[in-house]
Amino acid sequence: MRYFFGILAIAVAVLLLRYNEQAYRIFGRWNWAEKMFTSGGTRSGIKLVAIVAIILSIVFMTDTVNQFRDLLLAPFKAAAPIVR
Repeated sequence: MRYFFGILAIAVAVLLLRYNEQAYRIFGRWNWAEKMFTSGGTRSGIKLVAIVAIILSIVFMTDTVNQFRDLLLAPFKAAAPIVR
């Protein structure tokens, strides 16, 4: 089942990347994206969301969530060791 939802999420994300202008017209302006990205604004935000969705879908489909989490949190583990 995770493969079905993963492929579905990737397909939707690819469509967002392909039809970025139409997605912009549907969703409208995102104020946070307009402030964050000086060039492109909401269009860049839509692309960023689509790319993150593709990456997370691949992570969930391959069942490497724990390894991905450890990879992202590795710099913080060195800075603040866990005391038990």
